[in-house]
Amino acid sequence: MSKIAPADVKLVPAVGRAVDILRYLETDLDRSDASLSAIAKAVAINKSTCSGILKTLVATGFADYDDDRRTYRLGPSLIGLGARAALNRDLVEISKKHIGSFVRETGLTCVVFEWMPNDEYLVTAALESPRAIKVTIDVGQRFPPQAPVMMRAILAWQTQKVVNQFFTRYGTPHFTTATLTRREDIEAAMEDVRRLGYAISREEYYAANTAIAAPILAADRQVRAGLCAVGFSSQMLHDEAPSLGRRLRAVADDISVDLGGQSLVVDKN
Repeated sequence: MSKIAPADVKLVPAVGRAVDILRYLETDLDRSDASLSAIAKAVAINKSTCSGILKTLVATGFADYDDDRRTYRLGPSLIGLGARAALNRDLVEISKKHIGSFVRETGLTCVVFEWMPNDEYLVTAALESPRAIKVTIDVGQRFPPQAPVMMRAILAWQTQKVVNQFFTRYGTPHFTTATLTRREDIEAAMEDVRRLGYAISREEYYAANTAIAAPILAADRQVRAGLCAVGFSSQMLHDEAPSLGRRLRAVADDISVDLGGQSLVVDKN
């Protein structure tokens, strides 16, 4: 049973043993003691069970097997997972340092969202407006792939192939009577995002809300996350949105730079 979980957490035995094996391989840097027998003894399971788990880990890329030395080591699949975990942790911690002043000065609720493998947008950090009457969004809240402002902020920086596949899969549904649903109108809005560096959505997802989103550029120049500022439309004058968009873009640029990326090259007007 894995030794890394609190005592009151009930673990799935096979998963716990797999974690124990990975932890053992993590500490055996020179593979001097990473044979099947040594691993089974170290994690206190029989060789047959250990062999089955190791074969599964090798097949999925979480472990490698050296035929010559007959030893195991951590596999390449862990590299991507570790990098993503580090990025998520850095993104949240760095973003929190930057969005506070924006929220205080604008009175808008601001969240960090990530584009997930299932194309939903996951809120990973949030700071609520200081106003008594405000929009509330919780950490862990998910938005659908077609959520207008987040969709445009992310898709504007993807290849046309990815964009085409996205719309083929999800279509362009109505959320409110204001939602843009014609493909050409959405493409035009995405062109504005590429030009300006932010997206604006007025009452397209919730009828009473206006939202602004700006992309965060990772070190590999890919856009998989962004900032979204939301407020009641009655509290946000129509002509204020572009100024707020530029301010949000500047915050997103600062986060991008701190993550090892760079600012977007866009129209500064």
